Amino acid sequence: MTCDIHNDAADCIVVENSWNDIPPDEGCDATWGLSVAVSDGEGIFTCRGDATAQGPVLPYGYEIEFGPFLCHSKETGVTCDNQETGHGFKVNRASFDLY
Repeated sequence: MTCDIHNDAADCIVVENSWNDIPPDEGCDATWGLSVAVSDGEGIFTCRGDATAQGPVLPYGYEIEFGPFLCHSKETGVTCDNQETGHGFKVNRASFDLY
């Protein structure tokens, strides 16, 4: 799993997952169903052309904050929230929760 926090969003790519209930996006011409993100609204799946899991590791028990976004890494998965709106997501290899 790789996660990033940008000025306007936090997102995670979970290449190796067993998610089953992913709504299709017929407008996506790239990789669908491996990436989730939160910006101002509820967490969403994203269409990514660069869905690879590479980058620095945030060890279990740590968190990172940038702007309104806060992400926690735990053994049960990664949770990223927009602290201003209360929206976010929780992901791991077996499940996802978008809120």
